[in-house]
Amino acid sequence: MADSAEIVLKENGPIVVSGEFDLIDEQGNKVEGLNPIIALCRCGASANKPFCDGTHSSCGYTSSRTDALTPLRGPVPRSGGRTRPSE
Repeated sequence: MADSAEIVLKENGPIVVSGEFDLIDEQGNKVEGLNPIIALCRCGASANKPFCDGTHSSCGYTSSRTDALTPLRGPVPRSGGRTRPSE
């Protein structure tokens, strides 16, 4: 598990992750070869999910601070048999 990361929600854009982090795929495998800064899609229209490809700027996506910061309620579904990234 990586030591630290910064996660920034860009207005009307992606989630930008930088620093030391691990990205785990849906099978529970660590994604190798990532740049130290990645942008994750929030608009849902990227052709390169989970990564941002800039489509948010042409698909009409807008973000709101309250939507982005609303915590999940209840159990968070996990895939690949993993329950925590540190396992």
